[in-house]
Amino acid sequence: AGVYTPDFLLLKLEGNNVKKVLIIETKDPTYDTDAFKSKERFIKECFLTDPDNSQMFDYIKIKDVKNDMEAYNSIITAIKNFVK
Repeated sequence: AGVYTPDFLLLKLEGNNVKKVLIIETKDPTYDTDAFKSKERFIKECFLTDPDNSQMFDYIKIKDVKNDMEAYNSIITAIKNFVK
């Protein structure tokens, strides 16, 4: 439990209403602790699997993108899907 603040949070608005939310977490393995993993598990297993949330929310966790093309491509794909 506790407070969770992601590194990036993108919101897509329709008027004054939030239509989509993309949660982006960048996590160096040094900081990928049990405390963080429990928060990530909550987001994936409880929050994102809720049918009311599944169409609106997306979550991505990446490593350092400057040296990892797979991580870079995954974030680009997530952002492209978000802005559709």
